[in-house]
Amino acid sequence: MEPRDRIKQWSGGRLPVIGFERELDPAGEIRLTRKSLPPVQAVPFGNGFAWVPGEVEIMEPHVLLRYEVRDDQPQCVAIIALPDGPELTGAILRQLKVDVQTREWRREHTLRLELDERGRVVGVSMFSPRHPSDMRTRAVVEHELGLPVHRPGRPAISTAELARVAEIVRDAQHSGQPTGTAVAEEFHLSIDAAKKRIQKARQRGLLEQAKPRRRK
Repeated sequence: MEPRDRIKQWSGGRLPVIGFERELDPAGEIRLTRKSLPPVQAVPFGNGFAWVPGEVEIMEPHVLLRYEVRDDQPQCVAIIALPDGPELTGAILRQLKVDVQTREWRREHTLRLELDERGRVVGVSMFSPRHPSDMRTRAVVEHELGLPVHRPGRPAISTAELARVAEIVRDAQHSGQPTGTAVAEEFHLSIDAAKKRIQKARQRGLLEQAKPRRRK
């Protein structure tokens, strides 16, 4: 079996992890030294990568973010208010900047899949240099992972915020209230902006598509 096929067929589980560090040899030359790191429970994603799902505690506001791979992409799948944490209002969700938190978790918890000298699939730290002159900056890692480049302007609406929009819409539908008004009041938006946000939630699959109105 070809090396790339072994990596492609890796289905997840306990993964040995290695890293490389620069060191000076006796001749004063920089060389890479291999380091064994603690194994992790990981899942495959993308083309030749593994990712470590998990949770991170955010101190301000005091909440827990849970990360998993869904649709072959690392995502924040839950925001949990801790016992002494705040109510999860729209303002709190905006303060969390979940899209930024998820980007950081993805960058710091991704491993490059390779084969070691025994033919085992192992994970290599994304920040480990590939050769002595390789500088593993955040920008380099994000480029390899295909993370989008942030441009100035209005920030993208996070999945967590759209999930809250979907929740508000369902509550409003259940109580017979206008959905646009409910979202506008929660997020301090105009009705038009609220309707656009509801449409984004539908596009992300967080809400069912609106049923066409019947003609009388």
